[in-house]
Amino acid sequence: MARTLPVQDATCTNCRARFQANPKRTFFNLRRFTCAHCHQTFLYPMPDRSRKVYWGIVWTFGVLIAGLWLVAGVILIPGFWPLAVGFGLWRDTIVRKKVAMAQAPAFLP
Repeated sequence: MARTLPVQDATCTNCRARFQANPKRTFFNLRRFTCAHCHQTFLYPMPDRSRKVYWGIVWTFGVLIAGLWLVAGVILIPGFWPLAVGFGLWRDTIVRKKVAMAQAPAFLP
């Protein structure tokens, strides 16, 4: 399932080491790296293009659900894929915050 991608720069979210490695793509299109220093695996955010496509899917289903409810009075329950896409965006938000914290300069008192 995981596909290897070209070499990319990364910052470990565990030990904050910077290195270059080949990530693997996860189910939600997040990138999984293994740190060269502490050997822990961590996730990196999905590419911008994927995030835009995921948001498009979420908005399309949101408009579809709202339209059917307003016009026909039917409440549509989304299937697996729209829920999975929403979960992927939620997971991406968490990963983006972790990476931003790891890349921020260390505070020295």
